[in-house]
Amino acid sequence: MRIKFMIVLLITAGSIFLSSCKKNSVSLSFTNAKNEVPELGNLVFRFSHSLATDSMLNAWDSTEYITFEPAIPGRFRWESPDELVFSPSQPLSPATNYKAKIKGAVLRFSKYNSVKNGDK
Repeated sequence: MRIKFMIVLLITAGSIFLSSCKKNSVSLSFTNAKNEVPELGNLVFRFSHSLATDSMLNAWDSTEYITFEPAIPGRFRWESPDELVFSPSQPLSPATNYKAKIKGAVLRFSKYNSVKNGDK
């Protein structure tokens, strides 16, 4: 009887732990980097929660928050606590398919530990 109680207790605790871990993630809620984008222009990535501190806002940053394949040289800037802007340093190549991957660096100053669907 006591063993059954311990098993039920462990399963319940594990379920609570796993459900709370899922809530500790952020997702990409908007981006203009879909389909066809202009060769010149910034790419905007808005997240479901605030990730940047006030001291990080409106300052150009060379931290690689997002990687692109093929690579795109450029810089990042936090426009607001939940909005990251990427400015390419040269025009994007025409008729090229790019793939973006959000890196863990976007979470460095937040309470979140993962990005849902960060590989687009």
